[in-house]
Amino acid sequence: MSNFSTYFWEKKNTRKYHKRKKNIFQKIQKKISIFTNVPPKMFASISIFWIVLAIVFLLFYSPYTSISKINVYREWWLIDINRAYDQLDYLRWKNILSIDNASIAERLQKSQSSISQIRINKDFPNTININLNSYKIAFQTEKDFILANGSITPKENESFPDARFIYLSEDTWEYIDFQKKLSVPQLTTIEKIINESTKNILGFNPVEIYYYIKERELIIKDSNWTLYIFDLEQDVNTQIRRLAIYRTESWEIKTNSNTYVDVRIPDKIFVCSREEESTCNNNLEQIYSDIIFQSPPQEVSESPL
Repeated sequence: MSNFSTYFWEKKNTRKYHKRKKNIFQKIQKKISIFTNVPPKMFASISIFWIVLAIVFLLFYSPYTSISKINVYREWWLIDINRAYDQLDYLRWKNILSIDNASIAERLQKSQSSISQIRINKDFPNTININLNSYKIAFQTEKDFILANGSITPKENESFPDARFIYLSEDTWEYIDFQKKLSVPQLTTIEKIINESTKNILGFNPVEIYYYIKERELIIKDSNWTLYIFDLEQDVNTQIRRLAIYRTESWEIKTNSNTYVDVRIPDKIFVCSREEESTCNNNLEQIYSDIIFQSPPQEVSESPL
């Protein structure tokens, strides 16, 4: 082909290319003009909508914010941490923002009455930390702990030396509520009687404590095997005051000649001496258990060889 023909062919192809390129550019420009012709306010609203939609999806529907780790910490061994984990297992793979702290706390406290306070912290994006505090021990029996909220928790081979031992009447389980809780006001009154009597009555040394739920009464046995009977429904301060005055003025207390001292009767104190021990105990045994109404051990004198 001649040089003229080659030049003409290349020039023709170049014109077609530029024309085709111009057409493509015009089409792109038309598509862009769809957005450039949108009013600025509408364009901003549309942009914000899509941004918000993306954030909502990321926070509430993305696996990134699903709970995968649950940490439970307990303040004291009275709380069963394994049972707590079982109660919280339903939270796994739920969205961390959708969980309700109040419902979690209610679920845990229903499963364990020993739990007093619950702190729930969300550690984004997928971890929750739960701290559990328990009620303090008010008293203990041979098999159970009695907590400050009245709940009764099995000891499980552990004891707590700082808690006083208390004996519950045999019919205890017939009179406590369905949640196996003792009366908190009465427990508070018992603590007050023990603390105030020990503090304000010289030489008063409680050795054994007996709580009678049906009668709402408290019996304290001291180191001399003398019984002191209190009414938990009457004014405690008045009963303690009467007992303090009697112990100050009575010589029988010092000589250990009383079986029991009853401060329940208003403005009076009823005393049963050792000489009438058999008669008095027979009357009390009709109301209370006969276990505590035993005579003090007699000292055995050694006979000379």
